[in-house]
Amino acid sequence: MEHKRITMSEMKIERWVDKIAGRQFRPLYPGDTWSPAVDCYEDDASVYLIADLAGICPEAIDLEVRGQVLALSGTRPSPVVDQPTGTVRLHAMEIDHGRFARDLPIPENVDTEGISAVYRQGLLWIKLPKKT
Repeated sequence: MEHKRITMSEMKIERWVDKIAGRQFRPLYPGDTWSPAVDCYEDDASVYLIADLAGICPEAIDLEVRGQVLALSGTRPSPVVDQPTGTVRLHAMEIDHGRFARDLPIPENVDTEGISAVYRQGLLWIKLPKKT
């Protein structure tokens, strides 16, 4: 997997665009990938990661263990208006689409062989069982 390195000048330009045009402008010039939001919980037996992947077919989601990193990636299609009548004009686009990727560190106390995931209601629920 190739990683893109963002320079300080690119970050300054992105902050400037966000300040002037707001966040809704940025997806109109999407980068190589976007990063899904993730919640993390823990109990005595497991660590749980929940990734917000609404609008994505489960078959389009890749989950891979690489050492102590859980690599989450895939593609979300661009949202389109069903059966438009006349010309469709875009007023705002805040939903990220296209390629996504997120590398999540796996705690040392997790049994990587027992990691499981299930997709329901737009969320990917990942269970990382702790070593016994």
